[in-house]
Amino acid sequence: MNPEHKKYILDNIHKKSINKIAQELGLKERKIRRFLEKQKQKKKPLESKEEIRPHIKKTTLLVSILLIIILGFFVYSNSLNGEFIWDDEILIVDNVYIKDSHSIPGLFTKDITYGTFDKSNFYRPLQILTYVLNYAIGKLDTKVYHLTNIIFHILVAMILYWLINLIFKNNFLSLITSLLFVSHPIHTEAVSYISGRADPMAVLFMLLTMILYIKYSHDNKIYFYFLSFISYFLALLCKEIALVTPLLLLAYDYIYIRIKESSKRHIPFLLLGLIYIFLRKTVLNFPVKNIIAETTFFQRLPVIFQSLTMYFKKLLLPFDLHMEYALVVPPITNIQVILGILITLVLIMTLVIVREKEKAVSFSIAWFFINYLPISNIFPLNAFFAEHWIYTPSLGLFILAGWIVIKAFYKGIIFRLIVSLSLLFLLGYNSYLTRQQNHYWSTRKYFYERTLKYNPNSSRVYHRLSILYFDNGEIDKGIEYAKKALDIAPDFVEVHENLAAAYLIKGFYDMAIDECEKALKIAPNSVYAHLNLGNAYFKKGWNDKAIIEFNKVISINPSNANAHSNLGTAYATIGKKEEAITEFKRAIEINPKFTDAYINLGMVYNGIGRHEEAIASFKKALEINPNYAVAYYNLAIIYYNEKQYDLAIKHCDKAIELGHKVDPEFLKAIELYRNSPK
Repeated sequence: MNPEHKKYILDNIHKKSINKIAQELGLKERKIRRFLEKQKQKKKPLESKEEIRPHIKKTTLLVSILLIIILGFFVYSNSLNGEFIWDDEILIVDNVYIKDSHSIPGLFTKDITYGTFDKSNFYRPLQILTYVLNYAIGKLDTKVYHLTNIIFHILVAMILYWLINLIFKNNFLSLITSLLFVSHPIHTEAVSYISGRADPMAVLFMLLTMILYIKYSHDNKIYFYFLSFISYFLALLCKEIALVTPLLLLAYDYIYIRIKESSKRHIPFLLLGLIYIFLRKTVLNFPVKNIIAETTFFQRLPVIFQSLTMYFKKLLLPFDLHMEYALVVPPITNIQVILGILITLVLIMTLVIVREKEKAVSFSIAWFFINYLPISNIFPLNAFFAEHWIYTPSLGLFILAGWIVIKAFYKGIIFRLIVSLSLLFLLGYNSYLTRQQNHYWSTRKYFYERTLKYNPNSSRVYHRLSILYFDNGEIDKGIEYAKKALDIAPDFVEVHENLAAAYLIKGFYDMAIDECEKALKIAPNSVYAHLNLGNAYFKKGWNDKAIIEFNKVISINPSNANAHSNLGTAYATIGKKEEAITEFKRAIEINPKFTDAYINLGMVYNGIGRHEEAIASFKKALEINPNYAVAYYNLAIIYYNEKQYDLAIKHCDKAIELGHKVDPEFLKAIELYRNSPK
């Protein structure tokens, strides 16, 4: 490109399109874009020979990446032994979908809790798919799940490093931003909490979308654009926040490109977002009651600014981090609301004032506000505030922090020393706080008890504590906490359901029936309430009523293996053996690892003289659980009746070894053959 061409381009670029100039001069558009980009680089305040490196040295790149990886693993290494907590119990432990690879196609048409027979309004198939892979690798070993979260978080920091270098051509800015981001304690809720994984996953693909889009803008290679579009699609499958990605692309083009033709590039992204919204409202609509959704925009308006203040406070002073913030709608005169309004005005004014001179500042503020939109409650969410929600918007503020550090760093030698020491202290202190906060997510008991200190009126925490005590066999204490949850929220369906299950264990069948009826008044299609009600009726000997309830469960959810198994037991009790066999087989078909269904099926087979099939059922149960004492005992009885006394003794001894209480009369009977000649 000769000097005359360059002059003509600079004189006419604000009057004519690049396409038009290219045609007039007989040049390629790509060549003109590169020339204009170089001209822009010359005007950037941050760009000096010392700061801008168009091509990062391999050594510098390697060292930078290693620092990000090492720091990321260091700050989160003590989270690897953390238990399944909060939604982990639903999405992973109780989720039959993640334990069966054949269910993968169903992940893309169901909500995230479908595999637990629960209901949710969230559509995040890729998140559940990663759980399927984790389960295939390590079953329910939490280390596998936590390690995956850490890797995703580090990948986000590395992709962030790449994006900043691509836009600003500044390795120092990229490294500072990524290190601050990867070590900040506010992100523990998205990293140490396994179910927080959706945020790092979505951000990973959002950043990748931007990188590929920018590379297409620079190189004009269509495959970059196609890959960018695919990345956006994957981001949408991770979490709903990815919908704002087209706005981020628009912001980038507005700040850095300023080319009218670039607007056409956004149309496919915008269309995909609209299609996603349409499908979520129609085909993928999973309506769940949301109390916040009942508020109006003007009622939520103060919360938008209150939450903004709280997010800034937690980013600047990351202390007392926890789950379940008990926020209520504040008056407009609330100090946090006023501060939120002031923060908004200051940032917007800054964006307007430095729009041309400091594009790094403009981009970081634009990134923050665009990503704050979906978490601000402009559109009602299921809560007013959550620490993991700031994961995506915080990237903009970390870029801004990095820019401030660099500005101060190049003021002189003294400033460099002060900035370097301050930065090292900040990274060290943040790392310390992050490792400390990881303990919060270490055990269920500590997590729930500490959360109650911050929010003593959380019915959800009392509910989870009651489940913890039920799981540990402390039924009375679990009932105590369940009642506390109901004192706060009398219409808490899940608590009524669990309380009914606890009363069943205690043998208080009438009280269990009462709790089920309360649950069904609130939620007539409650699967667990109908199931527990059927169980209570069965225990009281009301088999006909029990069969009706189990059939109701199956009509609501035909894939409920427990309902089929319990229905089979009820049929067997009233002598309908063939119907019982059909139901047990259906339960096993739904859940091939359902040991109780195999045992019940074996007992029915044995009762009607089909001993070989009974033995096969009991052996199948032992394949799944080699320590299932009941299976050994039932096999011992069959072998004894078939005069295979050695096998009967062997299996009876194993049942006793595993703690099973053996009928004394049966024990006497087989003892006669213990030392008899073979």
